[in-house]
Amino acid sequence: MLTIAQMTDSAEIRLLAGKTGVSPTDKLCCFAAKQKGELLGFCLYTVSEKALILAVECGGDGPLFDGLIRAVFSCLSQKGTKQAEFGKAVDRELLRQYRFITEENEAVPSMGDFLEQCKNCKNP
Repeated sequence: MLTIAQMTDSAEIRLLAGKTGVSPTDKLCCFAAKQKGELLGFCLYTVSEKALILAVECGGDGPLFDGLIRAVFSCLSQKGTKQAEFGKAVDRELLRQYRFITEENEAVPSMGDFLEQCKNCKNP
């Protein structure tokens, strides 16, 4: 079964950051997708007043890309973070395909509102 969960091992997060060229800082966070213990993909991000998605590694798997970002959005919106932006390394084509961004807007003004638009993402 595929699981997407927040990583807590800072050494493992730093290792993944090194593979993507993201600077490993103490504020770097990560959600990872695993199946039977095998890492399938991950999303590196930081949080201050806004979320900044720095890298999404998913081997070009669109639904995995979508799921990783939505997992971050769900977690952070429940903690009160409202907005999200995307670093230059995040695939713009996939961001547009999954409607995270548009030609007019390269950020998500409300992660909670974004998730509410999806019937599968709404909190019960």
